[in-house]
Amino acid sequence: MLQNVTHCVGMMKLLTNWCRNMDSQMLFNIVIGLASFFGGWVLNNITKAIDRLDDDVRNLPVIYLTKNEYHRDIDDIKTMLGKIFDKLDNKVDK
Repeated sequence: MLQNVTHCVGMMKLLTNWCRNMDSQMLFNIVIGLASFFGGWVLNNITKAIDRLDDDVRNLPVIYLTKNEYHRDIDDIKTMLGKIFDKLDNKVDK
């Protein structure tokens, strides 16, 4: 147990000496390193989000109807309704 405490005290002394001897250049390098790390992380997340959006946009014609398909379907429905109304008109005439 005494060895562990002695080891801990030694590590604390080493750490405090290192902090005291740290000059402004080392502190600047640490700050720039941390800022670069987080900047890279943010850029990586933005890139992933853009890739997901790109995939979603490319899948739109597969998932949704195009305008031409919609108009073609509406024309088919109008044709069917026209036939139904004609049949109804013929029934009324009899």
